[in-house]
Amino acid sequence: MHLRCEQEVLIYQQEELLSLGDELRRKIAAEKSEIERLRSEIAEYQKLAKYKQYSVDSGEHSSSGSESSESEQEEDLKKTLAHLMKENEALTLQITNVSHRILQQREACVDIKVRMRAIQNEAKLFRA
Repeated sequence: MHLRCEQEVLIYQQEELLSLGDELRRKIAAEKSEIERLRSEIAEYQKLAKYKQYSVDSGEHSSSGSESSESEQEEDLKKTLAHLMKENEALTLQITNVSHRILQQREACVDIKVRMRAIQNEAKLFRA
């Protein structure tokens, strides 16, 4: 009887973990899709930046007054980019930490669900 209960607990745990695995696989697929979308967007921005740089380089010979203004704009853009990269790094770390905590909570939920099903099953056996 005790082995049967252990077997049922393991079956419940397996079912819950398989369900969790399916959910995580769906989320991974969604994240991969988002990564590809962002890579495409980054590539577009890089093309635009190269085009703008080409325009600036080819227009350098025409006027020196606008050169300093464009140089200032470029410096501002570099500062903004550096700031955004630091912010992105901090957010990535936060996401990693939150994801780790979520995973721990999910594992705790799996354990609770398994225990609940085992208790329900034991109650059915005692009623019978």
